[in-house]
Amino acid sequence: MSTVPASSNARTESTATAYFEAWTTGDVDTALKYVAPDVLALTPNGRIEGAEAFRGFVGNFTSRITRIELLKLVADDESAVLFYESDTDASQGALAAEYLTVQDGLITVARYAFDRLPFVQAAQAQQTQAQQTQAQQAQAQ
Repeated sequence: MSTVPASSNARTESTATAYFEAWTTGDVDTALKYVAPDVLALTPNGRIEGAEAFRGFVGNFTSRITRIELLKLVADDESAVLFYESDTDASQGALAAEYLTVQDGLITVARYAFDRLPFVQAAQAQQTQAQQTQAQQAQAQ
């Protein structure tokens, strides 16, 4: 039976933790210090290639967060999984997971999965509100 040296796990966990803490506090520049220049992000909305495109992806979400809680971090010598719950300006209680491949202390691949239902519900509520407002304005005329 082979074992992975604790130092490899610790480095991967440290990278994932520092990256998560940076982007979840709005510090995208620091988060990108843990991301490879040629990072590949596989998201429910498609592929994102390269650190600058990744900056836009992370920055967009970061700017909308009102609460985030890391529920679990699991790491081995070359990967980490972050599982968290977040609230944004448009949704509540969205669950998400990031599966990160880490090489030499940098995230080279990030795979995302998240519960889209809170975002769909928020969009539907906004659409209903807009329709009600339109109807009220039409009645007032």
